[in-house]
Amino acid sequence: MLRDTFAAITQLKPFAEVGEAAIAALLHGAHEEKIPAGGSVMRRGDPADSLCVLLDGRLRVSVTSAEGREHSFRLVEPPGIVGEVGVIDHGPRSADVVAAVPSRLVRIPSRACLAAIRNHSDFAEAMLRLLCERIRDTSRNSESLATEPLELRLAHLLLRLAREYGRPHGTGLLLPMRLSQGDIGTMVAATRESVNKQLRQWRGVGIIGADSGQIVLLAPAALAALLE
Repeated sequence: MLRDTFAAITQLKPFAEVGEAAIAALLHGAHEEKIPAGGSVMRRGDPADSLCVLLDGRLRVSVTSAEGREHSFRLVEPPGIVGEVGVIDHGPRSADVVAAVPSRLVRIPSRACLAAIRNHSDFAEAMLRLLCERIRDTSRNSESLATEPLELRLAHLLLRLAREYGRPHGTGLLLPMRLSQGDIGTMVAATRESVNKQLRQWRGVGIIGADSGQIVLLAPAALAALLE
């Protein structure tokens, strides 16, 4: 478990310089879990008693309105971390996290995470960088949802997924995840029908394509140009 988790954490840009001693301290009391598709990893409002490192699978982070409408604002692919905010501020969970597909993760107790922060400056600095990334992402997403039309919100989403998870595919970038139009709709606050219409337009002009049910950005520069 130590080797898998060390490899997963150090693949994340904020943690690239963290030493093995800090990771070993972090994993004191940690355990591995296998979560079935649809299974809960964290529930909004629950005590933040752990941080999770995703090794395999995919997690969906979402909130549900009082009217019962779900808004998914983040997908987590391996390697990925969830639960860091509550561990730091001791507040309740701010969102629901479920497994979008069968997933494998390591759950790290809050006390071990806090001890690693106190005793290993390299890990403390990495956590600060991670939190800064989260704040920037939240700010960008909030601005996009509040001020931009669907075309731009969708372009932002596809480019962010490509930046975080994209793989070379010919002259384009493959998003290595199967996303339904309903899934995309919950992430950009739009109906499935609206998402389908926009994606169909982009396919028609060669901006995106598909491979085995996965989206391929054939012309990511064209999406980026929409945001200029």
